[in-house]
Amino acid sequence: MQCNPSFIHGIARVTFLKTLGVTITNTLSASNHIRETITLCAQTLHALRVLRCYGLPGDALQTVYRATVVAKLL
Repeated sequence: MQCNPSFIHGIARVTFLKTLGVTITNTLSASNHIRETITLCAQTLHALRVLRCYGLPGDALQTVYRATVVAKLL
């Protein structure tokens, strides 16, 4: 009987694992996690620009920025 290394006894081998919000690949790289985080922050910055165009005051923009972007980065 020959074993398939990618599927042993009902357990599938995966190339990445997302646990506690952090994505880690099978090579212990966090590059996918960093890429996703940067993408989410860029989307949030675009939303903040739209809110500024609609007249949201600067102090409110700062509050939203801290609550979303800074919190995500930390």
